[in-house]
Amino acid sequence: MFGKKKEAAPLKNQPRSQESTAKRRRSFSFFKTKNKKTDKKEPASKIKLKRMLINVLDGSFLVDGRLINYAGIIGFAFVLTIASIGNSYIVERRISRIEKLKKENKDLRDEYISTKSQLMYYTKMSEVAKKLEGRGIKSPLRPSFKLIVSKKGKKDE
Repeated sequence: MFGKKKEAAPLKNQPRSQESTAKRRRSFSFFKTKNKKTDKKEPASKIKLKRMLINVLDGSFLVDGRLINYAGIIGFAFVLTIASIGNSYIVERRISRIEKLKKENKDLRDEYISTKSQLMYYTKMSEVAKKLEGRGIKSPLRPSFKLIVSKKGKKDE
């Protein structure tokens, strides 16, 4: 994989060795089509894609010098991936905190409503009168009235 040298391509007039053609047949046999009825040639884009896939699967793309040309893009994609993962963790923490605060808010609202109803019950006039009977204070028999005091030192105009 990493330490192997690539075989030199044979010259045009020289026949290929039996060993190299056998290897080539084995490596491409996976991608050959099963339909032998038509002898149409595959488009160049399909062949290119197959070669790229084979290079990735056997790891020979790592030995090529072309990988270094794309190191910046690969690094940028790696940084974006890490940032995306970190962002998802932050969002999950915030969502759980929001849910916790919603539950606490609901509990506090329930407590507020029950306390308010108790306060309204204890401030009714009949309840206040019951509490003050033990101290000797009774509710008035006559309704309250307003006193108006005039000042005697001034002359009315």
